[in-house]
Amino acid sequence: MHGMRNASSMNSENLSDKRYFFIIDDIWSASAWRTIKCAFCENNLGCKVLTTTRIISVAETCCLPDWKNIYEMKPLSDVCAERLFTKRIFGCEDQCPAYLKDLSVDILRRCGGLPLAIISIASLLASKPRTKVQWERCRNTICSGSDNVSSVSNMQRILSLSYNELPYHLKTCFLYMCTFPDDVTIQRDPLVRRWIAEGFVTATGEDGQTLEEVGESYFNELINRSMIQPEEIQYDGQAHTCRMHAMLLDLIISKSVTENFITLFSNNHVGRQDKVIRRLSLDCRDRDIIVPSAMVLSGARSLVAYGSTEHMPPLSAFHVLRTIVIESNDTLQNCYLKDIGRLFQLKYLSMRYVSISELPEQIGELQQLQTLELQSASIQVLPKSIVWLKNLVYLIADGIILPEGIGNMKALQKLLGVKVDIRSPPDCLRELGGLTDLRWLWIIWCVSDEYSDNKAYTDGFISCINELCTSKLRYLKVGCDVTNNSSLDFLLDPWSHSPYPLYSFQMITYYCFPVIPEWMATLSNVAFLDINVTCVGEEVLQVLGNLPSLLSLLITTKRIVSERLIFCSSTGFQCLKEFYFHSWHDVVGPSFFEAGAMPRLEKFRFNLHARIAGSQLDSNFYVGLQNMVRLKNLVVEVDCRESRAEQVEATEAAVRNAIANNPLPSHVIVQIRRNWAHEIIKDATTAN
Repeated sequence: MHGMRNASSMNSENLSDKRYFFIIDDIWSASAWRTIKCAFCENNLGCKVLTTTRIISVAETCCLPDWKNIYEMKPLSDVCAERLFTKRIFGCEDQCPAYLKDLSVDILRRCGGLPLAIISIASLLASKPRTKVQWERCRNTICSGSDNVSSVSNMQRILSLSYNELPYHLKTCFLYMCTFPDDVTIQRDPLVRRWIAEGFVTATGEDGQTLEEVGESYFNELINRSMIQPEEIQYDGQAHTCRMHAMLLDLIISKSVTENFITLFSNNHVGRQDKVIRRLSLDCRDRDIIVPSAMVLSGARSLVAYGSTEHMPPLSAFHVLRTIVIESNDTLQNCYLKDIGRLFQLKYLSMRYVSISELPEQIGELQQLQTLELQSASIQVLPKSIVWLKNLVYLIADGIILPEGIGNMKALQKLLGVKVDIRSPPDCLRELGGLTDLRWLWIIWCVSDEYSDNKAYTDGFISCINELCTSKLRYLKVGCDVTNNSSLDFLLDPWSHSPYPLYSFQMITYYCFPVIPEWMATLSNVAFLDINVTCVGEEVLQVLGNLPSLLSLLITTKRIVSERLIFCSSTGFQCLKEFYFHSWHDVVGPSFFEAGAMPRLEKFRFNLHARIAGSQLDSNFYVGLQNMVRLKNLVVEVDCRESRAEQVEATEAAVRNAIANNPLPSHVIVQIRRNWAHEIIKDATTAN
């Protein structure tokens, strides 16, 4: 839940005849619980509500009158605490030097068995010389167990120490993260671009690193210091998203207020009016927020707003904005942007999940603009003046028409979500091919095969990709609108130049290649490949298995040629770490993995259609996965569409039986997921 208002707004009458289980995380006060619990009702159906809190008095209030229902998390044992501490610093659990042993014992005693405290102090020590002086300095900063200080206060002291030890450039980047709400996943790439726009990343790195690459190194350093929590570790070993621990978020909010770094308005914070506003952050998801009219915004560098509100501060009130982020606002009107042309210093403009349907022509006056993000907005056509933005580096959308004059935007490095249809003349593709700095391209093909001038477009597209690959293009994503008789069959034809420089090729479409293209075998540098092929058999696996750099493979197919897919060492895939096999119609399997097949595979994911699999699967639909010596994750996705509940349950049972009959090593994590569970066919009894 997003807060007390969302919880209490749930009508208890809607729950009166339902059996429910709710988890409410991190309740800070007894009054908050009294508000939340009004949403629930006693209906004697075995309903449960689980709450978490850091405050024992709040836990007692939640469990009244039966305090026996309180479960107090125990601190780590001395042995587990020492393992966590030494492994984070030294990489092994028993490598602490003798001269630091007594100090480590004392530091751990002061951490009180709290995992966050142990990880934080260990991450700090890991970044410092391994000397007694350094360790004693850190030890002395932490309260001893004999001091009359609560565990929460001591934790805050440890976290403050970790923050204070950050180098200056990381402090500013870390403080800026309190502009994000407390329960969202933070995407790395937009975060780095915002750091750049704010001026926190100013110097290029060694070996000609770009500003974005330097910003990514800052992101990774914050992870290494355990200041942010990584999520979605990708095939390349990099975290593409992260989260903030609630206590660390509390810390940087407090620091930001003290240092007047950011002015926050949210459900829990009201910004001070007596300070100069440098950065303004509004969280309107739980309640509407009205910025006081007396607040002077002319010097603000950033405007960040989450949630719908009809009281957005007007852009005319700002004079020196560098960053605008507006997200999840379905009340924003087109006229809100009428004064945007005056913001000559604007470098970053992001509007995601907003109701704005067009940009003003004045957008072309923003000559400092480097990033324009328009995902999940209602904008389909950009103003003609967009091509005046000669310093624009990132143009990210999900369905805008490729604009005429795109060739003027020479600084573009990332162009995502542009649509090619007959509204864009074929010359646009020729201009696109002239963007020699372009590294990322996502293009959506919407030219019908039946269009009379189709060949001019297809020839232009292939020529464009050829030109871009000879320059800097390394990441290509292709979509296709099959609903208007468009296809990518023209990509099967021989190309004048192979796109071998590509690192990544991805298909986002319902279209499938009838056969695997010949040029696919030349992709010697590709590490990530997402391909749709009508039929999959030995030939397809042989071509893909011979790609020497392939780390992550996603295959989507309509049909499997043979009765059994056999993966063996001769098939290739010697470097593959991730494999996702998705069938739109067939049951995947039986599959056989010989010893030596895919020797580096760590993640294997495939889907089963319950309406078919429920009656056909036996316990040997896969064999040999135990031969995957590096396998860590096995994910089976059960497609519930057009299936009855008993078919779904039978499919899940077959998967569990297969695992029992072909046991995997104990370290392998097995997940069985239901997709489209809301489309399970309900019989009359269930419906009633």
